[in-house]
Amino acid sequence: MKTLSETNPYLQDKEQAKRSNARSTRTSCGVEGIKAKDKALTLKIDHSRSNAVLEEMKKRLHKS
Repeated sequence: MKTLSETNPYLQDKEQAKRSNARSTRTSCGVEGIKAKDKALTLKIDHSRSNAVLEEMKKRLHKS
C-alpha cells in the first residue's frame, strides 16, 4: 500500500508539502484561537465573507 505522500500530488514536492503543512497548521491554530508568541505569522486570512457565509447557513437551516 502506498503512503499518502506517494499518492497525493500536493505532497510529492517536498518543499511544497512543507509549506502547505506549515500553512495548514497556522490556519488551524488561527481558527482555534491559538496565537504564536515567538514568531510573527506571515499568513493573512481574509475574514471579510465570514459573516455573510454564516448568515447564508442560518437561512438554509431555517428553510429545512
